[in-house]
Formats: sequence, structure tokens, C-alpha cells
Amino acid sequence: MSFRSLWVLLGIPLVAAGLAAEVPIITGIGLIITVAIALSRLWSRRLFNRLNLKIPITNSRIYQDEETHILIELENRKFLPLPWLRIVIQLSNELEVTDENIRTIAGDLHQTVVLRGSIGWYEKKSWKIPITSKHRGNFRIDSPVIHTSDLFGLFPRKQQFNVAANLIVYPKIIELTDLGFPADRPLGESKGRNQLFEDPLRIAGLRDYEPGDSLRRIDWKATARKGEIQSKVYEPSAAQHLYVFMNIDTLSHSWEGFLPEHLERTISVAASISVWATTVKFAVGLLANGSLLGSDRPLRLPPSRSKVQILRILESLAAIQPLTMGTLAGSIRREVSRL
Repeated sequence: MSFRSLWVLLGIPLVAAGLAAEVPIITGIGLIITVAIALSRLWSRRLFNRLNLKIPITNSRIYQDEETHILIELENRKFLPLPWLRIVIQLSNELEVTDENIRTIAGDLHQTVVLRGSIGWYEKKSWKIPITSKHRGNFRIDSPVIHTSDLFGLFPRKQQFNVAANLIVYPKIIELTDLGFPADRPLGESKGRNQLFEDPLRIAGLRDYEPGDSLRRIDWKATARKGEIQSKVYEPSAAQHLYVFMNIDTLSHSWEGFLPEHLERTISVAASISVWATTVKFAVGLLANGSLLGSDRPLRLPPSRSKVQILRILESLAAIQPLTMGTLAGSIRREVSRL
């Protein structure tokens, strides 16, 4: 039996013994202990009432080796303080806590971060956890647990909070000159308008239907007049397009596994080219024979000049898995009919 349990069981017997022996001091001590235990239990039951916790991230999208902060924001919206508390939160081992004063406990897949403190009545407090990562990925930070107790530590309690935050770590971006591309024209000479991509708003003429033409290409009025299916011919797009094809195969056969360093280098090169193309106003797309977690289809992002396109590409490259979804050549063949 613990020392704490002895205190809980001591109050009423002392009162009874003091009354029986007619010793007021023993009765008084017993009453004090009994009242303290009753108040402590009542305190303990209300510790988590009107207690709010949030875990925002100062910058939820970073590149490898950049630093950001996880904020633990706690608000006590009641008159009852928490005299001591311990906040426990799990992080992936691929994230590194850069503050040596913050206690971390290493595990197989996760590390446990332990924060200590207290919070008074109607008070807000925050803790800051500086983190960085040498690994790309989509990291979920959720379900922190708070351990606390009453003033005397007689009735400890804990509660898990269903709050979460996501941290996306983009692949490392490398200057194209460092990858061996020429500085003035990294992708070689440009040859005028892009013949591969077409502008659907500019119709150059009509032609007979060909297998693989989409329904949007068919001119139904011309088809009705001629009696044969007619497809629209679009003028070449005036915008420069860049479609990045990425092969995630690092070995001859997928069942052999993969080489992590080679895969990360491939992903980093694809990200670097995409970022460069965005800065020079290209319409950028990405096609890969890998997929995102939970998806059964190869990664496909058709070229676009949208302002959020580069974010889509970087987020996809951050989360792409090493499992191949067929060959890249097969993905390209399927894509040709859509262009």
C-alpha cells in the first residue's frame, strides 16, 4: 500500500479513535485529514472542467532542415488551478527537437516529449517545442495527454485531448546548376509554341474523329451537318509547359525493395525542377509511378499555371510512398491520350 493510500484511509479512523479516547487533538487531526481528502477528491474530479488545449504550428509547411515550432496552448477557464501538470505528446522519430532543455524519451517509431508546469485560475499558458526534420513527410501530431492532480497529489488524473495538427516537410530543393544543368537555359533551347499542349479556347479547325478523342473535343453541330463525327483542332498553347516524369524505381524489380538515398535524391530533383519552372512562369505538372498513402493510383498532376500548383506538387512529393504502381513508361502511355 502506498503512502498516498495510507493518508486516504487515515482520516476517519483517527476521528473515531480521538472521540473514543476523548483526545481532542487526535480528533482534530483526523478531521483535518478527512476534510483535506474530501476537498482533494472534489478538486481532482473538476481538474479538466473548462480546460482547453490547442497545438498549432507556427509554420506547418517547411523544407528539410528548416525549423518550426509546435505550440502547446493551454487555457484554464475556471477558478480552480492546476498546481502541477505534465503534458505528454508523441512525435515521429524523423522529427528532431532542437531544444536540449526539453525532455524527450526515445522509442522504436516515436519519441515522447514531456513538458512540465502549472496553470492558475483563469490563466493561459503556452509551451514552445522547436523542431526540424531531415526527412520529407506528412507528420500528424495529435492526442496529447495531460497528467495532473490536486494540491496534495492524493488523486492524480490524466486525460487525452482529441486535438491534432499536421506538419508537411517538403523535399530538399537544390539549385539546378548544382545538379549539372546549364545556368542560362537549364532545359535547353525553347522552340516557340508548345505543340504538345493545346489551348481549348482557340479552335483552329475540324478533323475526323480519332479513337481516344475526348467528348469535349467533339463538335456536335459539325457532326450533325456532315453526318460523321468531327473533332475540334485547337491551336498550340502559347504558354510554356513542363511535365515532370518521375520514376521511383531504384532497383531492377520492385520486389527487391528500394534504395532510400536514391529515392530521396530523385524526389529532390523533381521538386527542384518544379520549383524552378514555377519561378519562370511555366505551367508545371507531375507524373510518377508511385502513389500517396491510401491511394491505389499513380501520382498524376496535369500541368497548370495555378498559384497553388507548386504547393500541390511539393505536398505530393512530401507524401509519396516508395511502393511502385507499375512502370513509368506505362504511366506515360496512359497519359498521352489525355494530352
